[in-house]
Formats: sequence, C-alpha cells, structure tokens
Amino acid sequence: QKPSGPVEGNYAGSLMLTPTHEISTDSIEDSSNEFVVDEDITWIEWFCHLKGNEFFVEVDEDYIQDDFNLTGLNAQLPFYEYALNTILDFDDHVDQLPDDQLPLVETAAQMLYGL
Repeated sequence: QKPSGPVEGNYAGSLMLTPTHEISTDSIEDSSNEFVVDEDITWIEWFCHLKGNEFFVEVDEDYIQDDFNLTGLNAQLPFYEYALNTILDFDDHVDQLPDDQLPLVETAAQMLYGL
C-alpha cells in the first residue's frame, strides 16, 4: 500500500463493496471481556485505517452529505457522484460502471475524502 496515489487492493473489489483489507478485531476484548468477532466496516473506517492514512479522521456521514460542505467539489473530481456514493457505502451505483472504471472511482473517492 502506498501513502499517496491509488491504494492497492481497493475497497471496491467486488460489486458488494466489501473491503479487501478488513480490520481484524479477533483479539480485541469489549467492556464485558468477551471477544469481538470480525465485523463489516464502512468505507470511511477502511480508508482511515489504511497504512499511510494515520492523519485522516473519521468524518460523520451527515457532514459529508451536507450540500454546503460539498460546494464546488463536483467540478474538482472526475466521477464525483460515484466517488461520493462509494464514501457513503451506497452499493447500487457500481452496477452502472464498467469494471475498468472502478479503480478510477476508488481513486476519486480517496481524493474527495481528503478534500
């Protein structure tokens, strides 16, 4: 994985948008001292926990969806709508794209989240 540029093993590896680099919680104990099993994580959690992304924070989805916070960003990125839907884990949008464009959408999502 590279700190800058596209991430190898992207999040959109399948039509179901399941992360290819899941965070394992096998050995983490919760407050009741029971072990927590692996869970599905959001795109935001996945992205923020990638090596090299230590300075990113998990932003609330309400903030991301606020039109004021998105002003002008659609002109900055190709595949803006697809990238935003990827960040928000809206799965149905990937059916409309050819497989060769999914890495471009993933890169645009990473750039958009950083803005």
